[in-house]
Parts: sequence; C-alpha cells; structure tokens
Amino acid sequence: MGDLTPMATVPKIMQTAQRELLHYAIFRVESAIIAAIAIVMTGLSLLDILLPRELWWLWLVFGIAGVLAIVASTLRDHKALARIAARLFYGAFNFKTLNLPELQHKAATALEFHKSIFDEIVNRKTNDMPQIISDMDEWVARFFRVAQGLDTVISSPGIIFANLTGASTPDGGPIRAQPDTVQAFMDTMMIAAQQHNTPKDGLQKLSAVGNTMMAANTQLDQSINHVSRIRFHLTQSAPNPQFDREFVEQARAMMGDQLFRLEQSGTEIESMYRALAIPIQRQQS
Repeated sequence: MGDLTPMATVPKIMQTAQRELLHYAIFRVESAIIAAIAIVMTGLSLLDILLPRELWWLWLVFGIAGVLAIVASTLRDHKALARIAARLFYGAFNFKTLNLPELQHKAATALEFHKSIFDEIVNRKTNDMPQIISDMDEWVARFFRVAQGLDTVISSPGIIFANLTGASTPDGGPIRAQPDTVQAFMDTMMIAAQQHNTPKDGLQKLSAVGNTMMAANTQLDQSINHVSRIRFHLTQSAPNPQFDREFVEQARAMMGDQLFRLEQSGTEIESMYRALAIPIQRQQS
C-alpha cells in the first residue's frame, strides 16, 4: 500500500521547505539592500568618486560577505523553517480529500491538534521540543494513511459486494446513498448481502471486513484521545525547562505507542485491499 500511504510526503515537505527557506534567505530585503550598496559603492570607486579607485574590491567583498552572513543566519532560523514546513504540511494533508463525513471530521481534528501543539512548541526554547513536532508529523501521516484506506474501501461498495458475496447488484453496488459513518456503511452492506441471499461464507467474509474496518476506525478515535491529552498538558503548562524535558519523555512514549498502533491498522487495511483487489487511490503530491 506504499502508493496509498501519505507518509512519504513528510520528507518531501521538509526538502521543499528547506528550498523555500534558502530562496527567501537569498532574496530577502536585507540581502538586496546590501547587494545594492555594494554595487553602487564599487561603481563609485571605479569612477574615483568619493572613494579611492584602488579600494573598489573591498566593496565587493563587503557585499558578498554581507549577503552570505544573512543567508547563513536565515538558514539557522529553525522557527522559520518550521513555519514554512507547517504551511506546506497542512496543504498536503487535506481532510477535504476524504469522502466520508465521519473520517473528514476525525482528520480535521487530527490536523487541529497538530497545529495547536506545533504553535505551542515553536514558542518554547527547550531543545527537546522539536522531537515532538517530528513525532506529530509522523502521527498525522499514519493517521491519514488509515483514514484514506477506510475511505477508499467505502468508496468501492460494488467491488466489495461482488468479491465477498459472489453476487452483483444493479447500479454497481448496494449503496445508493453516501453513508455518514463507517458503521452505517457496514450495516448497509450486511443488509444488502442478506437481501441477496448471500451464502454463509460470504457473510462471514463481509463480517470480517467489517471487523477490520471498525477496529481501524476505533484506533483513529483512541489515537485522537491520546494526542488530546498531550495537547492539554502542553497548552495548560507554563514554559519550564525541567517540566518540558519530563513532558517530552512522557509524550514521546505515548506517541511511540500510537504510531505503532496506527501502523498496525494501516497494515491490516493493506491486507484487506489485497484480498478485495480494490484499486488503490494514489496520494497526490
């Protein structure tokens, strides 16, 4: 399911953010002013106006050194890099690409938590805090992997019905109205299967798919609940180096567990895709 997962998007975002920061550093106003002064003063020196002709090269050195100093200073600005990456990040992970309202709401909540934690962390000076941002980036990526997997399955009711029940229905599938939740989707599928006198083994397969989907959906809920605790403790505490270090250790342990569980859910969805032979919707980059 590597084509489906958006996890590969995260390193691409960082690469793009670094390029944008470099572009900004080179073409920022301060760099342009220093370069302009150096060019003007070099010209005046060569014309022997106000300044000795033999010192013209000093202004070129001044201009180059000044621009390089500004570029180096800007590239060391981790907060600026983080803000550029965040802007690109929220553009890449868009909850509106999901069709199911329930999954849209959960993905929007995940992004809201990421943003509030990010905004709080960038204003703190503890060196350990950026580690949480990295974990949160990975969390959103794995969260979207599961949500997109569920959404794609729900968008393919005809394929599921045909592959699991051995029956075909008019209009491509048993669902003519878009369900609002994962549970509503599975309930509709099961009712349709029973109405078409689906064999017992077909019903069992459909039930197994439902269990996998509900387990993944529940994991999304649990993951949001755990991250909400991290956000609460972080936003309710004043910046304090000792607290921040202890908080980072606890938060990263909790995030590690959630990343592992989301990875498991993603793998289960991948196995289900292979069993159902549903065409994978490629992540747009």
